[in-house]
Amino acid sequence: MEKSPIRIPGFIDAHVHIESSHLVPEEFGRLLLHHGTVGAVCDPHEIVNVAGEAGLRFMLESAKKSPCSLYFELPSCVPATPFETSGAVLGAAATAELFDRYPELVGFGEMMDFSGVLAGDPEVMKKIEAARIRGKVIDGHFPCGRGDALKKYAAAGISSDHESVEPEEVREKLACGQMIFLREGSAARNLENLLEAVTPENADRFCFCADDISAADLLEGGDILRCVRKAVALGLDPQLALQIACDNPRRFFHLPEEPDTFVLVEDLIDFSIVKVVKNGQEFR
Repeated sequence: MEKSPIRIPGFIDAHVHIESSHLVPEEFGRLLLHHGTVGAVCDPHEIVNVAGEAGLRFMLESAKKSPCSLYFELPSCVPATPFETSGAVLGAAATAELFDRYPELVGFGEMMDFSGVLAGDPEVMKKIEAARIRGKVIDGHFPCGRGDALKKYAAAGISSDHESVEPEEVREKLACGQMIFLREGSAARNLENLLEAVTPENADRFCFCADDISAADLLEGGDILRCVRKAVALGLDPQLALQIACDNPRRFFHLPEEPDTFVLVEDLIDFSIVKVVKNGQEFR
């Protein structure tokens, strides 16, 4: 007797840089949707570092043409370091203006300038405050962040991290109140090393993300689909994997529920996709 497919919510990528795929948002979203990802939170810091507001506007306009829900953050570090001359500069005043000009922005992109945060740099702190008072999620980037430095970084209002490499680092960041993004992309893959830190009691504090992923890897195995498959193969309960892949990022970023949006899969082991339905329209 043939088994009926299993209905699950669509996946959401909690942190991704579309530019790494070399695709425009419209086509990037089509690839995501093909592999069950119905939404993604995108930090366009590469294009904004070069083109400033024009780059942000291009990404937002292209994303409107995509069937996938692409949500954008305002990059926090433009330029990425004081030593770069990539083309654009967004200080605290510009940060506040852009948040007001584009209210659809869901967050403040990864705060890579952790040294500025730890030093209490006035410009950095004003940017963080501009995001905080507008109710934006403030994403983090603190590789190997531990101890008092991590506590100070998190206390600035930075509420997530995708740069952990060891389980104990994850546990410290959880203790500081941060949401942990388990990363499995083309440039970095940390999921296997970190999975032991996930328990039934703390699973609501994790999301999956690709961070940087090539079009070839997307085409071959998707972004969050590959995370779910790998996590379950490594022993994570499928229901917890789905919570991390679907529910947690929607709750963390306050993303809207989408009616008539779901994915049909053959099983909860390989998660082979039978059908993707987004807002009542079938895409696979």
